[in-house]
Amino acid sequence: MNLEFLALGGLGEIGKNMLVFKFNDRFLVVDAGVKFPDEKTPGVDLIIPDFSYLVANREKVLAVLLTHGHEDHVGALPYLLQQVPAPVFGTDITLGLAEGRIKELGIDWNATPVTPGDTLHLGPFSVEFLQVTHSVPGCVGLAIKTSLGTVIYSGDFKFDQTPVDGRKIDLARFAELSRQGVLCLLCDSTNAERSGFAPSEQKVKAVFEEIFRSAPHRIIVTTFASNVHRIQQIITTAHEFRRKVLIDGMSLVRVVSVAQELGYLKIPEGTLIKTEDLSRFPRKSVVIITTGSQGEPLSALSRIASGEHKKIKLEPGDTVVFSADPIPGNETLVAETVDNLFRQKAEVIYGPFSDAHVSGHGFSEDIKLMINLTRPRYFIPVHGEYRHLVRSARLAQQMGIKESQVFILENGDIVSFSPGRAFVKGRISISANFVDGLSVDDLASTVLRERQHMAQEGIVVLLTYINRKKKKIIGPEIHFKGFLPEKIALEIQEELRQQVILVLNQCIGENLALNACKQKVREALQKTIFKKLKKRPLILVDLLEENEHE
Repeated sequence: MNLEFLALGGLGEIGKNMLVFKFNDRFLVVDAGVKFPDEKTPGVDLIIPDFSYLVANREKVLAVLLTHGHEDHVGALPYLLQQVPAPVFGTDITLGLAEGRIKELGIDWNATPVTPGDTLHLGPFSVEFLQVTHSVPGCVGLAIKTSLGTVIYSGDFKFDQTPVDGRKIDLARFAELSRQGVLCLLCDSTNAERSGFAPSEQKVKAVFEEIFRSAPHRIIVTTFASNVHRIQQIITTAHEFRRKVLIDGMSLVRVVSVAQELGYLKIPEGTLIKTEDLSRFPRKSVVIITTGSQGEPLSALSRIASGEHKKIKLEPGDTVVFSADPIPGNETLVAETVDNLFRQKAEVIYGPFSDAHVSGHGFSEDIKLMINLTRPRYFIPVHGEYRHLVRSARLAQQMGIKESQVFILENGDIVSFSPGRAFVKGRISISANFVDGLSVDDLASTVLRERQHMAQEGIVVLLTYINRKKKKIIGPEIHFKGFLPEKIALEIQEELRQQVILVLNQCIGENLALNACKQKVREALQKTIFKKLKKRPLILVDLLEENEHE
């Protein structure tokens, strides 16, 4: 009788967090998150885990447990439920934040709210929800108990002794579980490289107060839409400085609505205003909280920065505050947005020049304290890029856990726990799935390579018809997109046309099949273009028989 653990996402990457536990041939799923695309995935909207392992075992999946409402933990839930319709458990605000995407896709779901301290009995599993502190309310860790022992998943956490909502991590319960015996700790490793303890969220309040005190005109603050604690800090400070607050950005409006409805966000009456009311208030009496902290091209802040927002226009003396760090891969987008804001003559507080953000993930000392609290027999670092996992594993060894009892895993690796032993049993083959428009697919690597190729080298499209009986060639037409400046393209175009005619005449003379003709034309164009221009554009050849044309 073995307990098995594997991750379908979240190891060696930031995002796409999804863990699976198997015991007595029954499965528990923890979280179902998304990862956002980067320059390696052009045209992709979202990246989600590969669910095929769970789909093959869908009748055995007992439940999906959600630790908190961030997109990297709940964003893929509707796509999972389309294929694996299991019951879902999470705190009320976590379910409220997840419900937006569920409704967008018209998914029916069976959701049950829980509170920290609750215990669920699910088949051979007993699951206790543990209060932890993060940057969103209702965040929990999990104690997953089986007859083989207890596995603790920290969830996203830090040891904040002065949290905004007063809900501190339940140190006593973690310590009690330790006394009962912890088989394995799965620990958030995002900030394992950073020394010390993660600062308290309250530290940001003093920074906001100083900004609000010195800003001469309007203030615009951008943060993660789901960072409810940060939003509360901004609104509280705005009220203290007698400023009205505008919430701008669809995702932000939705989060504020859910958090306020459930009592997690306290907004003084009369503080919020609508976009159409902006002109009624002096600029020095308004704060705008907006999306776009990651430089997303279509976000509200990006449109403000480029002067394309229909209702919000920057003026000299306005102050823009980035209250979030860039997710790895978004640095260029954020820098472009900052540049555009400076072009609009705004004062921008960002990155190394700002203390208006603290992380919701614990630093190295937080991780060591979690290990010391739980005293697990085995340790598995999760939630982080590979270097974060390695750093976290080294912290565990510093805390006295033997190297042989620490597992640094890749997505798909299976760890098997049996009485007195744990080992990597093997791995399942998984690949990321891509949400691309209305489709969800694994988007064969060739498709992504072609997209990257087109973006880097451009595309050449050839259209021509042949008549074998008359040995006649109609065309060819050659079009360039994203390839060369028009003047240079026109200079080479006629030469390429003559080469295509020569190759096709040879093909007709040898009576080659149509596909063989296409390949010879493509190879000839590739060779000539590289020889003359040292470029390798994507070449599309559309070659038809004349009778098809007629």
